Amino acid sequence: MAWIAPWYHTIEVEDFRYMVPQDASFKIFIKRQGGDTAWEEVFLLKPDYDASAVYEYHIETRPDGAGIYHPGNLYVFYYGTDAGDTPSLKVVY
Repeated sequence: MAWIAPWYHTIEVEDFRYMVPQDASFKIFIKRQGGDTAWEEVFLLKPDYDASAVYEYHIETRPDGAGIYHPGNLYVFYYGTDAGDTPSLKVVY
């Protein structure tokens, strides 16, 4: 996967809505290249911003999206500055 800029570092997974059954619960994990290669859980984007969050995700549900977002796609946000790697994502359901 590759980070998308400029607003914040984001990973986009197109057509995510077709990858996981709609009624399934799931968790999303990210593994970065380099130093620590452990899988780290990514949490659902909260409306009340959590300043301690490093990674968050949302799935665009609005039919027309919003700005850069596309319906049914998964977006993983990273709030750090060192996004020069190509991380891996894992979905468990």
